[in-house]
Amino acid sequence: MDAPDAPTSGARMRFFHDLLGQAAIDVCTPGATARDDGSPLFTGVQPATFAETSEHEPYVAIAADQDLVLQLRAAHSTACHGRVLGTSHFFPVSGNNYTLIAVGRTRGRPAVARELLFCSD
Repeated sequence: MDAPDAPTSGARMRFFHDLLGQAAIDVCTPGATARDDGSPLFTGVQPATFAETSEHEPYVAIAADQDLVLQLRAAHSTACHGRVLGTSHFFPVSGNNYTLIAVGRTRGRPAVARELLFCSD
C-alpha cells in the first residue's frame, strides 16, 4: 500500500524483494566492521513480496539528508548476520517516501546483475 502523505520529519522507506533465485533476505545498515552484524530495517523478506515491519507496517522511518548505506543479506536465524549480497549508498531527502526494489538474477540464464533500485513515491 502506498503512503500518499509525506512524513513530517525524516523520510520513510519500504522494500520489495524481486531478486530471482534468492531466498529470503534482510535489509540492514552495516555493523561497525565488515564482520559485525548489521542493524535490521527489514528481516526475512520473501521473494516477490513487500517487506513488513514487526508492527505489520510497510514503511520504516529513516534518517534524511545524509548518506545511508544499506546491505542486502541472505536471511539468517540472527537478523542481519547472513552473507552480504550487496551494498548500496542512498541519500534520502527529508519529507519523502521511497520504495527500494532488489532486482536481478542470482542463478540461471540470462545473467542479470543484482541492483537495488531507489524510487521516490
